[in-house]
Amino acid sequence: MARTGIDQIAVLTDTTCGNPRADEAVKWGLVQDSLKSVSHRGQTLVSAWGPKVDGNVRPILGGAAKTRTRGEGNANKDLFFPAGTHTHEIVFEQPSFITSGAVSVVDRFVLNTKFVLCNKFVASGTFTATSDTFKYFSYGRVKITLSNSGGTQVLLDHTSAEYLALIAGSGITTTTGISSGGFQEVELSIEGSLGNTLIPPTGSSFDSKLIFEVSGYFEDDGDPTFDGLLSGLSDGMPALVPFASAPPYLGIAGATFRIFNPAA
Repeated sequence: MARTGIDQIAVLTDTTCGNPRADEAVKWGLVQDSLKSVSHRGQTLVSAWGPKVDGNVRPILGGAAKTRTRGEGNANKDLFFPAGTHTHEIVFEQPSFITSGAVSVVDRFVLNTKFVLCNKFVASGTFTATSDTFKYFSYGRVKITLSNSGGTQVLLDHTSAEYLALIAGSGITTTTGISSGGFQEVELSIEGSLGNTLIPPTGSSFDSKLIFEVSGYFEDDGDPTFDGLLSGLSDGMPALVPFASAPPYLGIAGATFRIFNPAA
């Protein structure tokens, strides 16, 4: 994050400069330095990360290796990942670090997050009830949006280059070079400016929320010999998806969201 030389809140000790006006000026200077320190350091507003169970990551949103039952070994690679678009919202109070009467610079944000993307990673198995086989390719797309009474702002919209080519989207960042049939855990730190309408008026705050979204993890491979149809994916896809060599998880492991103001 952008910083200045001010990094310590001032201690308001007694000052004696010979007259009350000078004393007041010195103290006000210390107060201003303290306000700048708080503004530049910023504040963590959201930090949400999934735990680990038996060494397996439980993402804040998405799918994870199923918990082993008695008699099962570590070789079991089933992932718990119900089909469809997954969303999760975290509500928090968002202040503004723009100070009254100071140089007007919009608040900035820092978003740190970690997630898993795939590239034609095969998910296959058999429907227990019907004995029909299924086969899907796994890709993945993650999105994190800030929302409050001032509107919405997409902080992250990311997928693999291979999946972007399939959906022909725009304005989406990508991770390239994931091997065919492979996966990659991606860790990003994103810094940017908040839109003016999403910043509370000076001296007040907004009830804001981060909206997490994961989608596009299962796509029909188009093979007519399999019973995998996108139209039936949301209804018939079992929650436990066998993988030949499972990723550590699918979706978003977690995120930390901070705001600060770099104005001098």
